[in-house]
Amino acid sequence: KELDAASFGILIHEVLKRFGRSEIRHSVDAAEIRDFLHHALRQCMEERYGDVRMAAVNVQAVQLRVRLDAFSQWQAEWARKGWQIEHTEVSERGVLLPVDDRSITLRGRIDRIDRHRDTGEWIVFDYKSGDTAKSPQQVHRKGKEWVDLQLPLYRRLVSPLGMSGPLKLGYIALPKDKTKVGDQLADWTEAELDVADDVAKDVARRVLNQEFWPPAE
Repeated sequence: KELDAASFGILIHEVLKRFGRSEIRHSVDAAEIRDFLHHALRQCMEERYGDVRMAAVNVQAVQLRVRLDAFSQWQAEWARKGWQIEHTEVSERGVLLPVDDRSITLRGRIDRIDRHRDTGEWIVFDYKSGDTAKSPQQVHRKGKEWVDLQLPLYRRLVSPLGMSGPLKLGYIALPKDKTKVGDQLADWTEAELDVADDVAKDVARRVLNQEFWPPAE
């Protein structure tokens, strides 16, 4: 039986977590990055699925390796531009979102946070391993309406890290089409993000008030 989408995504996230915590995470050598990722992938496959695996799973491992090879090229170029991985797999629990005179607790895990060594600018990234590469705008908004709040809420989740200076949000896409592997940054204004905060607070307010009606898909 082949890996489902969730298992495939967990596997690629684990490989990239190991890279983000490795000594070569700032490397500008695509071959060095690729070799590390290949080794990490072999380790993960053996740990999770053993030495003898279904042929379909082995095919998927090859497909994943193709995506990782494209990531290696992008990562090396990204590092040459001055970006460095500062945090990987950050789990935050207990960040409060104030709502009127109450608050609700936010919990979440952030895949990766980069900082530019010269400008001090920060980027909060989420890895996306789906077959198609959708932009943050496509995922989070329908017209001018916010329909997903993941990236905007990351601004809240990083607050305990004491980050200062400009902060951007985005994806690192790893789709089937290797030519589309790379960064996809959101271009939302502060005013638009403020609206996202208002939407989040409205959702939280309804939860605190136990307003769960009417049901929806």
